[in-house]
Amino acid sequence: VSIIRPLKGIDPDLKRNLRSSFQQAYPRFEIVFTAESDDDPAIPVARALMEECPTIPARLIVSTQTVGINPKINNIIDGFESTQYDLVWMCDSNVYTDPGCLARALSPLLPPPLPVGIIHHLVLATQPASFGAWLEVMFINTVHAKMYLAINATGAASCVVGKSNVYDKRQLAALGGLKAFSAYMAEDNTIAQAFWKRGWKHRMTSDRAQQSLGRMSLQDYFVRRIRWTRTRKYNVTFATIVEPFTESIVCGLLAAYGLYHYFRVAPGPFLVAHWIAWFLSDLAIFRNLHHGRMGGRPSSLHGGAETPLWYWAGIWLCRELFALPLYIYAVTGNTVAWRGRQFKLSLRGTITPLE
Repeated sequence: VSIIRPLKGIDPDLKRNLRSSFQQAYPRFEIVFTAESDDDPAIPVARALMEECPTIPARLIVSTQTVGINPKINNIIDGFESTQYDLVWMCDSNVYTDPGCLARALSPLLPPPLPVGIIHHLVLATQPASFGAWLEVMFINTVHAKMYLAINATGAASCVVGKSNVYDKRQLAALGGLKAFSAYMAEDNTIAQAFWKRGWKHRMTSDRAQQSLGRMSLQDYFVRRIRWTRTRKYNVTFATIVEPFTESIVCGLLAAYGLYHYFRVAPGPFLVAHWIAWFLSDLAIFRNLHHGRMGGRPSSLHGGAETPLWYWAGIWLCRELFALPLYIYAVTGNTVAWRGRQFKLSLRGTITPLE
């Protein structure tokens, strides 16, 4: 297996995240670090790890190709084309994985063979160090987690986030290779949909792609959520249309209106019961993903400080209140900010740089 780690700046816990690739309990693998330029500040960190673990085959490739608009594909394309193995694990530099993750990720490919196109993992946000980062944790580990798990458990549709994905290069070549997706912002979602349409299934394991957030301003959180929604509205339009109805406020108000109109159920008591039940459901999901803890790192990441329930509840309420205004603002625009650059989205989901 070839593990591709694209580098772009210094992410929180970068060295520990990258080291987790060297610690995989798997007999044969190589690590390919990729970067867009020789002066990327993450390169010295990668080189230090290669010196620290000389028995693990690892190398650094600085990109020389510009095959499209998508910066991530331009970053990894040279490394992807030069991998020693056909099985490729693309894992973002801000992701930590447990030592057994790779072995478990390949288990769906073992006999009997299945038409599997992608092995992917649920994203778990950890280590928030600011209010904005806590809002992101709340979104990723409650709203996003329950929808991601539900869609993949039922097989209702293609639903993949590209933080940690395993592909077979031969299957990807049948779709035109990575270059075929270089015009899209959400290359992970577009690739997954292309596999889905071919009948190649998506499979998950119980592992989590654990992303350390560190500090994030409130504006950073807003920009990220706006980019997420605007990118999705052209790639998964139906899911984006129904998104507000999966949020507690819109869902609760509609249910309260319907119950009162048809059955004369008092809206006030119903809404109180509705939001208590929704809160407890999100709390249960969050605690389960964090191995029973209320915050900090999951137990597999050395534990962490317990977060008071009142603080968690306050963050939960703020995220709920921000959700609808952010959604309305996002769906009315078609520009996104990504890694310091501005892009315009087309109806096909492709992107054009504005500068």
